[in-house]
Amino acid sequence: MKRLVALLACSLLSVVSSDRGSCVGRCNLGFDELQKCQCDSLCHFYKSCCEDYETVCKKVRGDMFNFPEDYYIDINDTMLPDYEESVNGTTEQELEPEPEPEPDPEVEPEEVPDLEPEPEPEPEPEPEPEPEPEPEPEPEPGQEPVDLCHSREPFDAFTDLKNGSIFAFQGRYYYELDTFSVVSEHPRLIRDGWGIPGPIDAAFTRINCEGKTYIFKGDSYWRFHNGIVEDGFPKLIENGFPGIPGNIDASLAVPASSIDGNERVYFFKGDSYWKYTFQNQPSQRDCASSSISIPFERYTGFMDDSWEDLFERIFGFQSSRERTTGPSSIRRDWRGIPDHVDSAMIGKLFFIHQHSGNSRKKLKKHPRRNRQRGQRRGHSSSMELDLFPMFPSQSVYFFVRDKYYRVDLETKQVAYARPRYPRSIARYWFKCANQMPMHE
Repeated sequence: MKRLVALLACSLLSVVSSDRGSCVGRCNLGFDELQKCQCDSLCHFYKSCCEDYETVCKKVRGDMFNFPEDYYIDINDTMLPDYEESVNGTTEQELEPEPEPEPDPEVEPEEVPDLEPEPEPEPEPEPEPEPEPEPEPEPEPGQEPVDLCHSREPFDAFTDLKNGSIFAFQGRYYYELDTFSVVSEHPRLIRDGWGIPGPIDAAFTRINCEGKTYIFKGDSYWRFHNGIVEDGFPKLIENGFPGIPGNIDASLAVPASSIDGNERVYFFKGDSYWKYTFQNQPSQRDCASSSISIPFERYTGFMDDSWEDLFERIFGFQSSRERTTGPSSIRRDWRGIPDHVDSAMIGKLFFIHQHSGNSRKKLKKHPRRNRQRGQRRGHSSSMELDLFPMFPSQSVYFFVRDKYYRVDLETKQVAYARPRYPRSIARYWFKCANQMPMHE
């Protein structure tokens, strides 16, 4: 009788599995609301994948980062471009004046017939002189863009946009960064590119499929979709983000662990910070109707069923319907950074080798238990590292004047690295070759 029940259960599971759908022939077709399961790149986040998605559609990750963004500058020093040339471009060549054409000696000039002089008209009264225009006011000091390689002026905001570009805001200007430095047509006035007079207070971009950007100034904020401000903005911060004060110093957006989790944004002001939790996320159907945010697609591309618990631990899980919490102490909760920050930004999700027997959870509670006093953490060889599995890790960046810190999001502690933090923004973010690393 038990064997008969087992056979019936297996046959029932087989029927249910086949009824759920398959990814065969559907891997590159995107979201299809008529299907019972999905095979697009976002199905892990929305927990809608077909059962055979991993075997049929999942490819080897080609965008896997084994190190955070600022690591590569140490191994690629020879690739640093000349800053002046990359920002200002090549100088224009001076053009010599064209010579005036000489008269042709073979052509005789035409004779002009004598004309009787016309009677002189009576002199008209002279018009009254127009008043001279008032001179334009001189620009206020500090409004011109600074030399990024030598200035110690703080940055008001760093954020990555939906298209994957990183933007830095400073004073009245903003800069777009690429792999080698500042994009050539920058800096540009914030007023010309965003329609807001600079300086701004903070900015962040939500890490979901829509990738909308928020800019804060004073007691108001603006929301942009695909670089265009949405109707009805600006709005008051107290209405859109209840419990968050105005005139903030920095903001930091964090993605949700899945569709069951919540996106968060941290706001920093003075020595305190607040956490705001978004209650809603775009649906998978909403995502299919527009282009997908590159940072979000990069983030969801790393998701795996075996890492679901890790993502919940790093990015949090839906535990409270309370929207705003705080204020809380920066120095107490974000260990290793000053109690005042100028700007913040989340980094790329990268992967670390986890040695067996040392789980991240244990490291979080006892980071130095297995290391004697004064003993440095060694670097394993590539052969040794291949023996250990890789796990996701998420860094966030805090910018303070002309330096920055990299912090592990899970532990909220400054990362251990050589050279140590803080590091030079000019060297590691603007690739200024004359800025030497700190603490070398």
